[in-house]
Order: sequence, then structure tokens, then C-alpha cells
Amino acid sequence: MDNNYDELYVQLHEYLARQQPGTEEERDLLIERFINHYNKTHTERRATYSLSPSANAGADELLRLARSTSDPRLAVEYAKRALKMEPENLSAQIIIAKHNSETPDELLEKLREITGRASVSMKQKGYFKNDVLGRFWYKAETRQYLLLLKEVISLLTVCGKLKAAADMCNYMLRLCAEDTPGARFYLFNIYAFLEDEKSAMELFERFPDNDPLVLMSLSVMYYKLDNLTESEKYLLRLRRYNKAAGQFFNLLAKGDLSEYMTDGSSDYSRTPINELVDGYPFYNFLLASVPTYVNWADDMLGSLR
Repeated sequence: MDNNYDELYVQLHEYLARQQPGTEEERDLLIERFINHYNKTHTERRATYSLSPSANAGADELLRLARSTSDPRLAVEYAKRALKMEPENLSAQIIIAKHNSETPDELLEKLREITGRASVSMKQKGYFKNDVLGRFWYKAETRQYLLLLKEVISLLTVCGKLKAAADMCNYMLRLCAEDTPGARFYLFNIYAFLEDEKSAMELFERFPDNDPLVLMSLSVMYYKLDNLTESEKYLLRLRRYNKAAGQFFNLLAKGDLSEYMTDGSSDYSRTPINELVDGYPFYNFLLASVPTYVNWADDMLGSLR
């Protein structure tokens, strides 16, 4: 490795040490953001760090490159090479399916086929036995399976198939009792959309945290149920645990969150408002169903500014 690459990798490892990613998925995202930022700020070396695979690239490196490239053809090529090395690699199959699908419904069908094959394989390997259920985050293969299910859930919400998405969320919670991948965030928003107070509060009893995304879901749910007292209670609780809530709803009311939307082109630091903006995939369908809530929340929090 020459000195240029030494510099890149030293800085990359220092960056990862500062960010402390909690999952492989988050680590891959941070690597992508770092390299894009490095290329942007070292334009004279941009060609050098073109995200090409090394001569002895393994499946993990190829998949990282597949996620990093903006060229769909290259992404599929890298994913196919990774799949040859690891024929049951679910991440590679997801990337290929995404780039070879023209509509959300077509992609959903392909992901369900992948899920079906993976379920059969994992059952044959004994992963669905009682002593493994609830602990799927602890093994690489079962962790990949959970991330596949999360992709399916996300797509089901995009397609508006919320009851099917809720069923998949509850299935994930059976497989991963502590819900490391975050299926509950989709589930809270689905229950809020369906105005299913009973199910939402049972879930809240199981996961009684003060995550801003959960509190937002509950506030929206009670707004939809025309219980403004409860809605305000959870909104103020949200503000207590995220000091940027007022700014967030003000920007949302104006329809301008672009400044805080991350695209991987710059360095990334987690701030209170980023915590809310980054949750967009979980709650966008819920807020779209009740547009008056945003202005109401902005007015409520605006009076406190």
C-alpha cells in the first residue's frame, strides 16, 4: 500500500473510532460518507480513490463498493461478484434486486422471493429453534436476515400495505426481542396511522423509551384520535428529549428540511435535528396522512420559543 492509501485508511479508521457505529449497516454508511467527503476535499486525488476493488477483494469489500458507487451497472457487477463468493449472501441479493426492478411492486416481489429462499435455508440450518428465536442479532447470517426483513417492511410502507408491514414488524420482534434493527419505529407509525391506540400503547409498554420518533408517533396518533390533550403531552415530551423539536417542526411546516438531509457528500455528525430528520423513512407516510398536524405542532411549540 502506498503512502496515499496509508493516509486514507488511517483517517478512515480514526473517523470510525470517533463515530463508533453500532451495526455493520451503520459502519458501511459511515465508510461511504467518509470516502465521498475525502474525494470532495482532495479533488486532485479523486481518480485515485475511485472506489475500485482491490486485487484480492472479498465479499465485504465488494458489497461496500456496490453501496458506494453511483453507477447502477457497477453496483450490480460488484454485488454479483460478492454473490459468487457467498451464494447465500442476502445483502448482495438485495442490491441486485434493487437495481433490476423498475417499480416498488416488482422489487417487493423479488424481496419476498429472496426472503422465502432465505427462510427455507435458515430453517434447515436450525435457526428457527426456540433457543435461537429472539436472538437473531447475534449471528452474521441471522442479522442479514433481519436487515432483509427491514427492507421488506420499508417497501411495504411505501406501497401503502400497512397491515402486511405491521405483521412483518411483529415477526421481526419475535426474532429479535431487543429490536436492534428498529422495526418498532415502523410499527409505532403504522399503529398511529391506523389509529390503533390499544396496540400502540401495548408496544409502548414493551419499549417504554423516550425516543423522539416514538413520541412523535404517539403525538400524531392522539391528534388523529382528536385527543389534543394527549397529543400535546407527547409533543412536549418529545421537545423535552430533543431540543431541536421546535426548529424541526418549523422547518417542516415551511417544507424545507433540505439543509439537514444527508446525501453522503459531506462529513456527518449526529445532532438533535439530524436525529429527527434521519427518521424520515419511518414517519413520512404517517405525516403525509395528516398534514394539519405539522402546522398544529409548529404552533404549539412556537408559543414556547
